[in-house]
Amino acid sequence: MIALDSLLAAVISGLPDPAVLVAPDGRIIRFNRPLLGLCELNYLTLQRQVSAGVTLADLVHSVDGEDVACLRRCLTEGRVFRLAEVSARSVAGQDLVLWQAFIPIRGEDGSVVFALAILRDVSAEARMQAGFRELVATAEARAESLELQVAERTRALTSALEEVTRVSRTDTLTGLANRRAFFEIAFRELEAARRHQRPFSVLMCDLDHFKQVNDVYGHSAGDQLLVACARSLEDALRRGDFVARFGGEEFIALLTHAGREAGRAVAERCRRNIEALDTSRLRTRILTTPTASFGLASFPEDGEQLEQIIAGADAALYVAKQAGRNRVEVFQKEAVLVRDEADRRSS
Repeated sequence: MIALDSLLAAVISGLPDPAVLVAPDGRIIRFNRPLLGLCELNYLTLQRQVSAGVTLADLVHSVDGEDVACLRRCLTEGRVFRLAEVSARSVAGQDLVLWQAFIPIRGEDGSVVFALAILRDVSAEARMQAGFRELVATAEARAESLELQVAERTRALTSALEEVTRVSRTDTLTGLANRRAFFEIAFRELEAARRHQRPFSVLMCDLDHFKQVNDVYGHSAGDQLLVACARSLEDALRRGDFVARFGGEEFIALLTHAGREAGRAVAERCRRNIEALDTSRLRTRILTTPTASFGLASFPEDGEQLEQIIAGADAALYVAKQAGRNRVEVFQKEAVLVRDEADRRSS
């Protein structure tokens, strides 16, 4: 089990969500750093508690105790359990809403030697996280394969880690890639563009007056609008293009094999798609027409480095906002001067 224990330690350390490895008697024997933030503890304090035999329920537990019962049954029955939107409380007294998964880890003789508990804090997020369901389903499939030999279990856990990594690159609300995934794809495209001497463009999109939607109709309506706009952007892009949620109400797209003119055409299609959204079909009806502003910058004319191209697209987006919104602007050097002057005056 030495190789398997080492792999489990690597898997737990690499998970982006809080996770613990629990012994059959309920004691935590290993934890990862995301758990520290969830419990509001420092590493040394938690390590001392683990050495003293702390259990997961001592750190965070559901209000109705369902998680404790599921963890116990996972260890005794060798079954996978998953809980969605559990009302819980941390050792620091913080009220939480969690998604939880409990996965049995079997030894070579088929007996349960550990339980892997994965927790995701969804207190401040939309409660619909299809990506996490997919993660748990994948982990369940991997857990079933633990009855094979140690080598097969090692390969299964490695695949599970790759799946967890994929989920960590996904925006849970819109289902789009997140900022981290965008940069990984964009850097690869930059290398290919340099090697084959081909253009590409970066398109930045910011929803106009989005704060007013949240203020007037509520954050749930704002979330629904973000999801609808994400689908509209996907529909407007070409095959091979890549769109991600950059943060808040801002999106970013990588337009492959596209110089300024081709990029502008795609940007205009994106703008029209958002403007044509039928908001009456949302669960919360929004009585305003959504619009978005766009900024475009291209390789190589607007920069040789990815950071320069993104900065150019952001500067062009700023110009689009200042020029009245609901429009597409292509990067010009003057845009940087306008943005820098505005930043200087606001500082």
